[in-house]
Amino acid sequence: AVWQRPCAHKVAEVAKEIGKASKQGKLDEAIERHQELCELEPENPAHQLGLAKGLADAEHYEEALKVLDRTEDSPALTVSIRSALLEDRGDVELAAGRLGSASASYKAALDLPNGESKRRVLALKRLGAADPDRRFGAADRSRPPSAAGCALAARRICTQRWCPVSRDEHD
Repeated sequence: AVWQRPCAHKVAEVAKEIGKASKQGKLDEAIERHQELCELEPENPAHQLGLAKGLADAEHYEEALKVLDRTEDSPALTVSIRSALLEDRGDVELAAGRLGSASASYKAALDLPNGESKRRVLALKRLGAADPDRRFGAADRSRPPSAAGCALAARRICTQRWCPVSRDEHD
């Protein structure tokens, strides 16, 4: 109902504050603003995903996973948001060093309808999480790779003449 919606200007203002705090590396402030945004529009699962990412950026992995768990039960999840949630879960698990769980989350996201480029990135993230010898973006093999490193490696590899992901995983 229109009368229950928060002021769009307030939502935009808080979103702008999140971006500013994130760019300045003020992770705690960004998390607080994400929480405020979630309170303003609790039915919007995209805000919950943003909160989970903010928590993961601050290395609060368990809290991020709890937010994703709560969000997974939201009736407002579309297929594309569910896919993003599963990818985000994989990214958090990957950052926490839980490679098997990350691989399973990427697989679950791959099982949903996605565009070709998204499927390719998911497949490469899964490949990197499943095989420590292919951990893209991790110069130091004792640390887990970053999701951004996986995505960057995916773009680099798949623009070359060969790709380690089988045709079956792309389709």
